Amino acid sequence: MAIDRKKFFDGIRGNPFAGHISEGQFDGLTRILDEWERRKLTDTRWLSYILATAFHETGQTMQPVREGGGEAYLRGKDYYPWVGEGLVQVTWEVNHRKFGATAPGQLMTWPIALKALFDGMIKGMFTTKKLSDYFNSQTTDWINARRIVNGTDRAAVIASYARAFHAAILAAEVAPTKKVSTAVTTGAGAIVAGTAAAAGGSTWVDPHLWPWAIAGGVVLLILLALLTSMKKPPAAAPKVSGPLPAPIPPVSYPGNAPAAGDPASRLEAGFANLQRAGAAWDAAREQIAKATADMRVEAEVRLATVSQVVERIAAIEAPPVTPPPAPSPIPPADVASAPTPGEAA
Repeated sequence: MAIDRKKFFDGIRGNPFAGHISEGQFDGLTRILDEWERRKLTDTRWLSYILATAFHETGQTMQPVREGGGEAYLRGKDYYPWVGEGLVQVTWEVNHRKFGATAPGQLMTWPIALKALFDGMIKGMFTTKKLSDYFNSQTTDWINARRIVNGTDRAAVIASYARAFHAAILAAEVAPTKKVSTAVTTGAGAIVAGTAAAAGGSTWVDPHLWPWAIAGGVVLLILLALLTSMKKPPAAAPKVSGPLPAPIPPVSYPGNAPAAGDPASRLEAGFANLQRAGAAWDAAREQIAKATADMRVEAEVRLATVSQVVERIAAIEAPPVTPPPAPSPIPPADVASAPTPGEAA
């Protein structure tokens, strides 16, 4: 998660900083944000409550502070000289030593103060309560999160600080950018890769995709040749057979990294890569052209054969058809000799 810090500082200037951020406050905020990013943490609620705790515990200075009351007052404490110090007021020798301090006063230094602030709240080293207890996928509890440091003392006030920090963080979030790797799968891509190497950059070339790219180009050219040949009259030609040529292997760029040495050496190595890529591209073009010519000849021969068969079928004469003989006429009946109705025979 990235934060646009200008937007963030503009967002918190009015609340909780009441209109002005001092140089010391700016310094402290920046160090805490840097530590957050260094640790690669992501839950913005955690960051908000860490900032709110430091804001409260340091009296809004955002700098490591020592427990107040004067030396005479502090000498009366059972934990003296290990008095409250840091971005969170850590007391007692055993607690100072938890965070790497070996003598009083070391929690006033930024490395140990930041370690105590982050480890204490993330790992539960203050009270056994930790940030993940109150901010997780199921819960957001700004009030009870105070138990991480000191019971419920000023819990509502610190919660209001945390909400203000969180609103500013959300408004200042920068969407992450995705790094996209480009697979170079054609001869032209190989030339680009060589040019990039010559310029001192690097390009990722996936060697496993080269055969597929070349094969795809061959298939496409074959289909185009077949479609073209179907529109032309067949031409007699010898039949050509044999396996298709093997795909050209990719140009190898060791480590995909620019050559070591001075700029002149790197440029010379880059041009060598460029020449190898160009040679590979020319060889691929020749093999594709040869394969296309072979397939076109075979297609034309097949079309010629089909045409010859059709011509032969058309030339075959059908046998003459003899009509059947006409039927014999039926003789008329002898009506003169037949008796008339009512006449005795």
